[in-house]
Amino acid sequence: SLLNYLFRGKLDLDEQSVSFEGPPVNKGTVTFFWDDKAGIRKPLGAPIHWEGKETLSSPEVPQEAKKLIGFYEGVDSFGEAFIATGIFDLETLSLN
Repeated sequence: SLLNYLFRGKLDLDEQSVSFEGPPVNKGTVTFFWDDKAGIRKPLGAPIHWEGKETLSSPEVPQEAKKLIGFYEGVDSFGEAFIATGIFDLETLSLN
């Protein structure tokens, strides 16, 4: 399906870094969001240009954040559009 074609990669998020798993990427942007206790999603800073090769530092999230969400939109090494997402549950981290 078209969604499977577009979502060919995955962002791995944790409290320190963001990395990419999937096909070789050429260029794109990563936009971060955070969810509050009520489940309301809010943007977290400006989109960041990223080539997917290097590991990024995770952005600093507000103390009341319950989840960190990453959204990559770009092209693969063949110039084909694709999207990758990742979610890091900050509540699970605080329980440990």
